[in-house]
Amino acid sequence: MPAESLGNEPFDVEFGHDGSLVFYSIGAPECGAWYYRVSLDGTGREMVHESYGSAESPRGEAGFVLTGDGSVTDFYSGRHDWPQLSPQDNDVMAYALNWFTSGDIYVTHLSSDSAVGLDCSPYRGSRVAYPSWFPDGRKIVYCATDGVSAYRYELWMLDSLDY
Repeated sequence: MPAESLGNEPFDVEFGHDGSLVFYSIGAPECGAWYYRVSLDGTGREMVHESYGSAESPRGEAGFVLTGDGSVTDFYSGRHDWPQLSPQDNDVMAYALNWFTSGDIYVTHLSSDSAVGLDCSPYRGSRVAYPSWFPDGRKIVYCATDGVSAYRYELWMLDSLDY
């Protein structure tokens, strides 16, 4: 199947929970983001959420999550970058802490905002980003730099998480 354009310049892309829709965000004026959903065949494009921040705290540039009911939740950049809800528990989210610096992957319970750092930097000074849950909700795969090149990422995995 040839690739088709479903939207221009997305920041982040997520599949809907039943796999029939794609959600994506694009930059909006005034340091914000607009969120759309579209069917896999490219039809039915619809804006589903808008958010705005400020120059100091832009919204939407660091990813978003889909809640259990299919609504969009985004975050201020630098606090919960590239968030991912657990496929087993909508109260548990993994995220990177500001991937522009040498951060780590964290897991938080949204109801209490209590976070646990996973200490997963494989190299001194490495940067980590883009956590993604395995379907079982017990493992996370993520990207990390080698500590020298900010643009050379490797794929890593955290196994058997307890949160």
